[in-house]
Amino acid sequence: MAHHIAVLYKFTDNTNAIIGSTSYSADNNNALATTLSQGFGTITIPSNKTFVIRHQCTVTNNSSGFGAGAGASFGVSNIFTNIKITKIR
Repeated sequence: MAHHIAVLYKFTDNTNAIIGSTSYSADNNNALATTLSQGFGTITIPSNKTFVIRHQCTVTNNSSGFGAGAGASFGVSNIFTNIKITKIR
């Protein structure tokens, strides 16, 4: 996958809300490694908004795309993205 980054994108306003860290993972099919793009932040949402999680990489391939999942081998689903949302009063 080479270089990659995740972004919490505010679709309604066409802007990035939170930008994750830039990361690197080998783009060679024989070197399956996991690296993370992590983003943290606090945003104010004054009205209804639509958000999208975007993850972009510089290189992908036909066999494992963004990475090889192991879940099927263990009879469980793969989890590729986690997000925690907390309402602060």
